[in-house]
Amino acid sequence: MIRRAIRRTGSEPQWLLISQLEHARISTELAEGCRASFGYSTRGNAQDELLEQVWQELRLAIRHHDDGWIAWEARPQVDTQHHRPPSFRELPLDESLTIWTDSIQSAFQYGPLAGWTVAQHFLALSISSESYADDPRAVTWRAETTNRCGDWLSQWQSANPRLHTPELAAEALVWLQLFDVFSLWLCSICPGSGENVANWPEAYNVGETTELAMQLQPSKPEDSADHPADVLQCNVTVDPWRFDSAELEITAEGNLVPEQPYASGQQWFEARVPYLTRWQLGPAAV
Repeated sequence: MIRRAIRRTGSEPQWLLISQLEHARISTELAEGCRASFGYSTRGNAQDELLEQVWQELRLAIRHHDDGWIAWEARPQVDTQHHRPPSFRELPLDESLTIWTDSIQSAFQYGPLAGWTVAQHFLALSISSESYADDPRAVTWRAETTNRCGDWLSQWQSANPRLHTPELAAEALVWLQLFDVFSLWLCSICPGSGENVANWPEAYNVGETTELAMQLQPSKPEDSADHPADVLQCNVTVDPWRFDSAELEITAEGNLVPEQPYASGQQWFEARVPYLTRWQLGPAAV
């Protein structure tokens, strides 16, 4: 679950809570918006219908890459140290490994590339984690997962050796990782509609060193009598603009809860109020 503090005029401090499953849906919507760019690693040598099959498997991998959270989110929990709804960044290692494993298994049912891509995504997260990387449990998990990845990649490549290249698999991983980060930035950092924002975030780069590199820049509205304290709509400039449409609106369904101590997960769960956040994405002005 994604948790971030937000402020709204006339309201006490609140936390915005967004499900990992909603985050995965947004990741998929962003990726679908750039569909025409997929397949750059094939250099135009792939038949459209065969590349479409690869795309559909990747799309399902992105959509289901956080399915391991389904059981966890069905049981509202509380961070017993800080007495607040727990963020996905604050879980104990054992819980993370279980969620990652379940997510990988869920993805694999859509094909070996889907399983491989999601597994590689979580392998990278486990290596980059300062608190997890050297833990013996994480080391063992990485070894077991890496072995499975080898089998899945071989299975995928053997189905079509000419198209199913290591380069195309690597591209698929870039798509999952980039749009995962893009979605997390929106849900975790970028101001959305209805928020009273004191400090606007700086520009953020995603996919650096890849063919899909983009810079994201939230646009602060001008202060005037025509603009109330709360942001009516947050415009995000994406440069370069890689989406297939002229602009793109992204919404996130979440919940608001008062920013206060909670004795149990059930307590904040009963206090939640549905909340819809919107962002309008568009190209930089010429």
